[in-house]
Amino acid sequence: MILLTLNFYKLAFGNVITNISGILYTIVATSFIYEYTKSATLAAIAALVRTIAKIISGLQLPFYTERFEITRLISSFYLFQVLLLSFFIVYFKLIELNTFTTTFIYLFVFFISYIEGIILPCRNSLVPKVVTHTQLFRANNIISFLEQTVSLLSWGMGGLLVVYFDKLWILVGITFSYLFPALLFKSMNIKIDKMKHKKKKIFRLDGWRVVKSNPFLLKMLIVDIIEGIASGIWIGGITLAFVREVLHKGENWWGYINTSYYLGTILSSSVLIIISSIIKKKIGY
Repeated sequence: MILLTLNFYKLAFGNVITNISGILYTIVATSFIYEYTKSATLAAIAALVRTIAKIISGLQLPFYTERFEITRLISSFYLFQVLLLSFFIVYFKLIELNTFTTTFIYLFVFFISYIEGIILPCRNSLVPKVVTHTQLFRANNIISFLEQTVSLLSWGMGGLLVVYFDKLWILVGITFSYLFPALLFKSMNIKIDKMKHKKKKIFRLDGWRVVKSNPFLLKMLIVDIIEGIASGIWIGGITLAFVREVLHKGENWWGYINTSYYLGTILSSSVLIIISSIIKKKIGY
């Protein structure tokens, strides 16, 4: 049985809430940009902004992990997201749309993505702490399966929400939802010491040097970056413009198209879970 501890439930449930909220804010932000500019290119730039923000946060991650215990770090950054979203809501509630709107949304996407870039690797590092080594492969696949299932449902649900509800109210719901994983990770009974290093720099390149020295990791990183930019542009600007300008449909159809994409990822994750016992024997370390 893979779900041996309460901490695993907390980790998995926190991931689910985070993924739902992340997809909904992506839908809202992209819709804001496209509605204001009517440009698929400008809407797609949000994906590039997300990638740049996560690269920068990756360089600065050791700066935080050296100073804070992991679960405390995750909880704190979730609270930062709550504050950032609250500021975003107040801005759009009190200030009318103007030429600064698009720039402000890009800044919002940048900082939210920066925070995600800190939270995600910290969150992933907790998985080996809540399951045994022999259960790790299946645990990762179960979490991946949950993430893809949530993505499937969230894109369909998010498209409908944007059509029938005010975007600012959706952001209010997202803001409150981030409080749950903050509390969950704060309550996790896992003690992980801070990472100690002699050099105290804001930007650390240690991990990047390891990647550069390992051809396999370098290739995986390049593929991941290209895939992230391409899928972000596809999900963000291109499909939304296609739905609005070619199909003459609302954001709900944008959600349906992206839902079909995640349906494929769920099928592949299901296959991996089924054959996990075979694959784990072939993994090289």
